[in-house]
Amino acid sequence: MLNIKYWYSKKKGVYPVNESSKGSLALLASCFFWGCTPTVSKLGLESLPPLYFLGLSFLIGAIVLAFVFRKKLKFINRSIIFFALFTSIVLSAASILEIYGLKFISPMKSGLLISFETIFIPIFCFLLSKTVFEPKDVMNVIFAFLGLILINHNGISFEFNIGVILTILAAALFAVQTIIIGNLSKKYVPILISIVELFTASIICLSLASFTEKTFQPINPKSISALLFCGIFCSGIAFSLQTFGQKYISPLRTGIILSTIPVFGIIISHAIYNDVLSLCGLIGSIIIICSIINSNINTTKVFTYKFKKR
Repeated sequence: MLNIKYWYSKKKGVYPVNESSKGSLALLASCFFWGCTPTVSKLGLESLPPLYFLGLSFLIGAIVLAFVFRKKLKFINRSIIFFALFTSIVLSAASILEIYGLKFISPMKSGLLISFETIFIPIFCFLLSKTVFEPKDVMNVIFAFLGLILINHNGISFEFNIGVILTILAAALFAVQTIIIGNLSKKYVPILISIVELFTASIICLSLASFTEKTFQPINPKSISALLFCGIFCSGIAFSLQTFGQKYISPLRTGIILSTIPVFGIIISHAIYNDVLSLCGLIGSIIIICSIINSNINTTKVFTYKFKKR
């Protein structure tokens, strides 16, 4: 059973400043790779069907992590396999919705919509735990939400098509996956969760692909590069950084840090597709970054005060 109240307790879940900072930096790095995902995936889909692309990228990520951390594989137990299996189902469903939605909307728009995961996280936490947020946390979430709204009005027309619906549903599932990972990473070795989760997700996606998609045509160089990048960085490294980072920070703070995903997405989309960020989008990006800084400053003061008091 998920112990969400644990994350919001003032007596529990308090970590030294250095561990909190490491967790925040790890999660921020994973946000950069996830910000790259829509744009890079769009390149990969040029010659690869969606499910094959997902399955292969998850498989590459799992193999890379298993090789690097091969000495830790002996510590995998039934509990890790059971919970990682559950999270892999949620991850697979969210990723499938996202990548099929990407067929109908632009990479920038996909990145903007998927970032609404940050809004679903505190809502789901509240519904499951009935926790009352502290004023500073509520303020940071409001500012992050305002930044997302401003970014979403950066000149891209909002058409409520099937791609938008699929991507919003994917954002909701990613929020569920984030909450579950946040709980599990405090009980089990984070990297082992990532390895089992990615490997199982690859089996799910490739199995579905064998029944629903035709055999893909010869892969062009762009798709090969996109597949390797998504497999190694967006799947393997990003998910391992997520499980490590969430071990030391609350899901609400996680949601605020995840608000940087659309910022990174806009930058990458501009670099590859030459998409232009409007003044409104720039203001939204600044607001999101300020909410992250404010969250970290406030949290650091709390950590320092509590540990000095002891």
